Amino acid sequence: MPSKNEIRIDKHIIGDLANEPSASMEDFLNRFPVVDDEDIDLITVYLSLQGYLDNLRKQVFADLIIRNGGEFVGLEVSNKRGNLCCLFPDPQYPGHYRLSFHDQAGPVSHLVYSTAEQALKEAISLGYREHTPGQLDRLSEDPHWQFGLARVSETYSALRR
Repeated sequence: MPSKNEIRIDKHIIGDLANEPSASMEDFLNRFPVVDDEDIDLITVYLSLQGYLDNLRKQVFADLIIRNGGEFVGLEVSNKRGNLCCLFPDPQYPGHYRLSFHDQAGPVSHLVYSTAEQALKEAISLGYREHTPGQLDRLSEDPHWQFGLARVSETYSALRR
């Protein structure tokens, strides 16, 4: 049974909080109405941690949808490294949604989801949180990106032979 003081130095909790940009140890600990050296049930700590992180991600989710005019489709979000993730209907699987990942050199990969909501939740969990409308258009005009796209197309064509 850890106390708040012990939670503050727990490497697993520190790591979980560090993976969520808007999380803070003190905000998390304020959820427990006990003094710093009073024990807290371990299961309560971990359930509270999961709830705290889920609530923060839900806030990011809602903010991105609002900032994109209430729409999932066409959402462009970037991560801290400047990589881009776009959410579109999947052309191969009607009714499904695709997260397309891009970096400065062109397309990197994509993932397919049954719902747009699932896709956006995954993008957020992967660190794509900054709303960057028009970023795909800006990237596609960059000569470095065009060169990378040409290489991807050549590789794909060679694999199809």
